[in-house]
Order: sequence, then C-alpha cells, then structure tokens
Amino acid sequence: SSSSSSSSSSSSSTWFNYEYVDANLEALYNFTGTDADSFDTDLGKSISDAIEVQVEALNLRTLLACPDQDYSYSAEITSSSSLYALYMDKVVPLSVLSTPTGTGNSPYHITSTGSLRYNLYSGSFYYDDVFAVAPFTNVFRYVAGLTGSTVSAVVASLTSSGKYDPLADGGLPSYVGGPGGVDDEGLYDLFFNDYDEPYVVAAVAAATGETPTAVPWRDDKEEEGFVDTTTCWEVMGEIFPCDDDVL
Repeated sequence: SSSSSSSSSSSSSTWFNYEYVDANLEALYNFTGTDADSFDTDLGKSISDAIEVQVEALNLRTLLACPDQDYSYSAEITSSSSLYALYMDKVVPLSVLSTPTGTGNSPYHITSTGSLRYNLYSGSFYYDDVFAVAPFTNVFRYVAGLTGSTVSAVVASLTSSGKYDPLADGGLPSYVGGPGGVDDEGLYDLFFNDYDEPYVVAAVAAATGETPTAVPWRDDKEEEGFVDTTTCWEVMGEIFPCDDDVL
C-alpha cells in the first residue's frame, strides 16, 4: 500500500493496492515464499490443535445425511433444486411441525428468504454443514386459528412487501410459505421464527384488524423437543438416509 498527505491541507488521501489470494495452501505457499515443510509455525499448529479439540467436542464431523443432489438457496421456489422448497416441504414439517399444537388446525409456516445462507451439496451432510446452511438460532412462534383466506393474504402481503428481499435478482420473493398450498376455507396455525415475528404480526393485524398473540413454540432449551432454525436440520437423516456402509 502507499499513502500521501500534505501539511498545507487538513485532508489526506490514502490509496491501497491489494491482490486477492485464494485460500488454498498452494496459493499461500506462493504468497509467503514457503512450502509444505516451512509454512506451518508452532503457534499455527497449536491453534489448529485447539480447533480440532473443539470440533471433536462439538461432534461437528457427525454424519447426518447423504443428499442425492445439490440444493441451492437462491434457486426459484418452484425449482427441483430449491433449498427453500426442501426446507418448507420436508425439513420444517418433520421438525418444527411434527408436534401438534392441540388446536386441531392445520400448520403452515412462513419465512423470510434470508433464513438460509449456503447451498446443500450431494454426498455427505455433516453436523458442521448445518451451521453453514442455517447459521441463525431463531426460535419459533405461531398464531392460532387463522382462516385460510387470512393466511393467503398475509403471505401475499409479505411476499410483495420488499421488506426483506436479499435474493430478488435470483428469483426468490421476500417470503415463502409451506408446506403446500392454503385452502381459503380451512383453519390454520401460522408458524414463523422470532426474527420475522414483527413483520408477520403486523401483516396479520392488517388482514384481520386485530393484533394477534404470537405463541412461543418449543423454545425452551432445557426441555425435550426444543427446536430452532438450526436444530431443525437434524432431521435430514430421515429425508436422505445414508447407506449402512457409509455410517
């Protein structure tokens, strides 16, 4: 880098020249003028050892599932490779919605399209991969007893709101809902995570004229059945079981 300043002026300008270095060993050897024998330092080795201890302690290399294809978090919801479609139609029903609320209403889930942050690749899906795909530990809420027409109105409002639309250029709306469609004549319990809570509650209030109560759902970490936006992915083994010789 280089810089220039003038004593006759209170302002200064700074220029930086940089070169992108791909994070692989061969590139780092070249950049640092080292090789496989001289690149590692004692401090670096000790840090690697400490990381390895934590990886083992947290069971990050536990194999959870063996997906049979790639799924993209930016693919259109109608695509067979949509990670959001997999999440809404299989992951959430098997985890978040697997326990009934006791109302007798059908469950339906809505989420903003910033919830998932990495693709899912075919082959092996480890516990460590969960935190790449879904790094946020948001808990769930639901509003009970909404008519299907109200749920449809809420989904339509949030989908077109532009409130949170990070992947619009990739074909995704601000929000997606599932599993499946909504029967306007049915009764639903509408689920969402607590990050989306203020937007969903406001949309329900606009559709019904009343501010709804958001009921906490399986959000106590000390109780069996706890689930959040990260732990819900632990059901992947039910969706994509691995062959016995892989486990």
